[in-house]
This record gives sequence, C-alpha cells and structure tokens, in this order.
Amino acid sequence: MMHPLEALPYYRWHWRDYRANRKVQRMTYTERGLYRELLDECWAEGFIPDDLRALAEICNCPREVMNACWPNLRVCFVEAAPGTLINPRMDRERTEKDAERARKAIAGARGGCARADTVEAEAKQVLSTMEQELSNCHIAVAGAIAEHKQEHTQEQASSAESSGSTPASAVITLPLNNGSDYPISPEQLNEWSLLFPAVNVMQELRNMRAWLDANATRRKTKAGIKRFIVGWLSKEQDSPNPISGRYTPNGKDSQRTQRNRAALEAVKQRNVERFGRTTELDRGNGNSDSGSDGHGVVGSCTKSVC
Repeated sequence: MMHPLEALPYYRWHWRDYRANRKVQRMTYTERGLYRELLDECWAEGFIPDDLRALAEICNCPREVMNACWPNLRVCFVEAAPGTLINPRMDRERTEKDAERARKAIAGARGGCARADTVEAEAKQVLSTMEQELSNCHIAVAGAIAEHKQEHTQEQASSAESSGSTPASAVITLPLNNGSDYPISPEQLNEWSLLFPAVNVMQELRNMRAWLDANATRRKTKAGIKRFIVGWLSKEQDSPNPISGRYTPNGKDSQRTQRNRAALEAVKQRNVERFGRTTELDRGNGNSDSGSDGHGVVGSCTKSVC
C-alpha cells in the first residue's frame, strides 16, 4: 500500500491557467520545458533545491542554460525553508490530495478491515503528522504569497498614479524598459494637441510605439518617457513638413507648397521657351505694362491696326 505522503504518479494539469499566466507567456520555449521539469520534481519531492547546479542536474541540461533561464523561472517559486523552493499552487494541490487520501484511508479502515481500530489509529496519526508538517509549510507559503500580492498591488497603484489614468481608458500605450506599458490618456492627447498644433499627435504616438518596439534596448524608463514624448513632438513641431491645413510655424511654406511652386515655375519657363515671352495684363485696372487699350490688345498691335 502506498504511503499517504508518497506522491501520486500523476497530478491535475490546469492547461487554461497555464497558458493565461503572464509569467509563462514571457518564457521562451526552452524556459517552458525547464519549468515543466521543475514542476514534476516539485510534485515528486515536495520541493526543489535553491541551487542552480542541482537544478541543472534535475533537468539534465547544461549549467549555462539553467543560469540563463533561471531569472524567468525563479519568479514562479517561493522559498518555503532555507535552501528549498516550492510552487504555491503545486504545493496547495498536493496538500489537498494528500488530505483526501488520508481521509479515504480512514474511511476504508473503518468499513472493511478487521483491524479497523488499529488501522484508524495509525491513519489518524499519519494524518495528524502530515497536517502538522503541511501547516508549518503553509505558514511560510502564505507569508510569501501575501508579500508578493502586496508588492503587486503597490506596483499597480503606483502605475495608476504616475499615468493619471487606467490602462483601460488609454488611447495608446508605449512600452517601457522594464517590460511594462505606459498608458497615454485622452487628456494627455488633447493637451499635447493644443501645445503642438502643427503635429498629428496621435500618429506620432503610433510612430513612437513602432520605434520603441523596434529598438527594445533604447526604451525609456517610467520617469523619462514623458521627456521622450515631448522631445519627439517638439522636433516634429519644428519640422518643415507640417500637417496640411494647420498653422505653419514662422510663416514658412510646407515642402508640398514649395514643390508645387517649383513645378509651376518650370511650366512657365517651358511656355516662354516655346511661345516667347508674353505680357500679363493687370486685371485690376485693365492696363498692361506695354500700354494696352483695356481690351487686352497690346499697344504695338493697336498702332499697326490704326
């Protein structure tokens, strides 16, 4: 008969929770494979050692691979005792399963065994010892979990205060160097649109996100992201190619207007070369520079007719 504290040869696998876990989503395929090996070890032995050399031997992988992957794996385990790590959910599942097996052992002993009293006493003793051990373990686990939850809550509160809005109301988010996103609120968008009237602020924010995605090593901190945004918009405000229909700084024409004027001058030059220079009429008073009679006839032609 299997001892109540000996691990079962199987355990429940919550695949939906596994795939939705943000920590798992950040892992590479190598890290996910090592994570599954460590979960199996945690189920079989009740814990994993807090030693990279021992963990590399358990996973049968090179020490260098374990060193590279360990930062993303470590966040999935908490310290239960000095030198030992456990996965909180795995430990909870094992505790519940062991308690269930102990209760079934007691019930079976009462119903079918001739030595019911002896077996029940032994089973109760095992259950009592197991519950005491698990209770001590859960105290440490509960403390670690509560500490992690408190840190996560404080981090979310700090992020909400610094951004001035919740991510759900953001018009766009910009990635930061710590892996989180900085939300841009509608109020910030309106304010920058007023401060930089020659800039399509929303499109430039999209350009910033694309640039930050493509340059992960140059992403900004939470304290420096606003300075980055304002600097980008200021540069675009002073650009010689503002948005059509908006105010142009310093009265300069846009590049499009300059190109149109250059094309018009080129057409005029070709007409002069083809037909010769003609005199433009002053439509304001009906007189030309060469002395027309008000009907568009040049003065020299008038003389020849007369």
